[in-house]
Amino acid sequence: MSSSHNSSSSSPSSSPSPSTLKLDSSNGINNNLKRSYGRERAQTGPSGGASPFPSNLTKLDTKLSVVGEKALVFEKKAEEERKEKAKEKPILSPVSRNNPDFAFQSPSKSSSGETAILWEYDPVANKWIKLACTLSVDAKYFAEGALRLAFNAEVTSSLSVTSPHTSENKLYPPLDLCVSSSSVVPKCEAKQHVTSGSKFVVKIYKKDKQSTRELYFEDVKMQMICRDWGIKFNYKQPPKRVEFLMAWVIELTDRDPPVLCNMEPLLVGEFKKNNSNYGAVLNTRSTPQSFSHFTYEQSSQEFIIVDIQGVDDHYTDPQIHTADGKGYGLGNLGKNGIQQFLATHKCNAVCALIGLTPMNVGSLKKKSLPRGTMIMPDLSGLPEAEFQTGSQGDNISPYAKKELKVSQSLPSAREMVSCVCFFQGNILCAGGESAIRIYDSKGWRCTDSLTGHKKSVLSVCCTEKYLFSGAADGTIKVWDPSRDFRCIHTMTGHKSEISALVVNDKYLFSASHDKTIKVWDIITFEEVTTLAHTKSIKCLCIVGDYLFSGGNDMLIYIWNLNTPLESAITQTPVFTMEGHEGMVRSLVYAGNCLLSGSKDNTVKCWSLSDFTCIRTMQGHSDEVVSLLPDPRHRLLYSGSEDNTIKVWDLLSLDSIHTVKKAHPG
Repeated sequence: MSSSHNSSSSSPSSSPSPSTLKLDSSNGINNNLKRSYGRERAQTGPSGGASPFPSNLTKLDTKLSVVGEKALVFEKKAEEERKEKAKEKPILSPVSRNNPDFAFQSPSKSSSGETAILWEYDPVANKWIKLACTLSVDAKYFAEGALRLAFNAEVTSSLSVTSPHTSENKLYPPLDLCVSSSSVVPKCEAKQHVTSGSKFVVKIYKKDKQSTRELYFEDVKMQMICRDWGIKFNYKQPPKRVEFLMAWVIELTDRDPPVLCNMEPLLVGEFKKNNSNYGAVLNTRSTPQSFSHFTYEQSSQEFIIVDIQGVDDHYTDPQIHTADGKGYGLGNLGKNGIQQFLATHKCNAVCALIGLTPMNVGSLKKKSLPRGTMIMPDLSGLPEAEFQTGSQGDNISPYAKKELKVSQSLPSAREMVSCVCFFQGNILCAGGESAIRIYDSKGWRCTDSLTGHKKSVLSVCCTEKYLFSGAADGTIKVWDPSRDFRCIHTMTGHKSEISALVVNDKYLFSASHDKTIKVWDIITFEEVTTLAHTKSIKCLCIVGDYLFSGGNDMLIYIWNLNTPLESAITQTPVFTMEGHEGMVRSLVYAGNCLLSGSKDNTVKCWSLSDFTCIRTMQGHSDEVVSLLPDPRHRLLYSGSEDNTIKVWDLLSLDSIHTVKKAHPG
């Protein structure tokens, strides 16, 4: 462009090409010449009767204009020819991935769509099934990857059976890898998935050089093999089941020549990539990493499935690395790809739960304490923590220097108070007596007393609808506040006293000295299942889809509630956390961590990322029997048999205040 600007005095015979002239003319070369001459004329004065421009410049200006006009005509004609060619033959694949105007043109405007041959792969039989349907594909792609474009598509007819191609066609797949028509229908999954009106995604390679016929079939074969391995993984009953999407090879036969593409169901939701095909771990999920580990171990280290991506645990576009580097497309990095995964993978709770051989964690054994990616698989239903417990924050809680003073005493209880519960604006207290006393939180008066238990009430909890109480007589009573706190049901089944109760939106969990945790349906009040410790159980805590329990065996058990509660996987703890030297008396959740109080006089803070103890908080001189978090003010209160209440800053985990002789008795 700069050389063209500098050649204003050159002869027309050595002028630039028409296309260059067209561009230069549009940028105003002629106007520059006129302005240049105008400055010269202003200095010398006008030539009377003469042309305002020198003759040589006038000729050059005329020739430039003529050539520029010819260039415009040439460009217009070329554009018309391109449009005519596009009408004659549909574009099959884009010339460049940066072409935003690429359209997946349909050969006809029929509302019923175009004919499509559908190929489904059976990984068990190693056979291809050939079917047919009609398909309507959007003209514009909605997503672009490194190699392929994705289009929305809709099936517009029911599925039908068609015969495989003949051996004379010499097309892939070979005839010996195809299923005969007579045996197609009962075996294919497309019959369930590909129905009229169902939505799909069609994917096509950007460059013809890469998109061989075999490549499309190889991609689908790989995904269907991964789908089969997902089924095998689910047999191990992991906390989260995985599923690879169905995939098919599609031939759009109404086009000339026919167009090949891959098709799979449309995924709705936030698409996330969990790991790459070169060892990168892209988030803290445990299930995708453990699945890759599972495929490597169960294949006798012959291959590994990586590049796990999709919506939640519905995956698509995986990659297989094989030990010999053969098959499964250009993404198969062979031993190098396998080694990259092994170098970065750290075993997690799911790996241990399904019994995989530990890697990168030393002497890890099942149910021990590994460090890994995300040990607690997918804590759900939890509000985002406003702080991280144990994060060593610089700002100490503003309550650090304030005194804790008794504002009110409730003197009516004549024996030990074992539990307190806030319910519908009232305070409920129970303990050594067999009754539950209800206090008005405004006047601090005892307004009612609930009787029915034969021995001391040791635990209470509530939902919006019911109040539950557990007692030393081994029973659990259900009280209905809408009926003046009438006892509407008594649940029996424990063989010893009830030590703890917790409830979520579906189930009530009761812990007992009989070494069991019973799960009850809060609608029918029927027992659902039983979980077991080795010794008496003292406390319970629910965090998302997980139940934590502690007791006399000095362990904290973790139970997965995200599976059918009657299944064996739920009745087996996901993990046990070791560290206390006395029975575990209290468990609470705060700041993305679990806190436990024990008979060993300590409070421990546990990371829910790797189940390790972040810190042991010391200061009490006797066993810690109760914990109460105050996340709003970043505080934790601990009550002890040493007759003190300690206040802890949840950021620094330091004790910031002690109330001595908190109770007179």
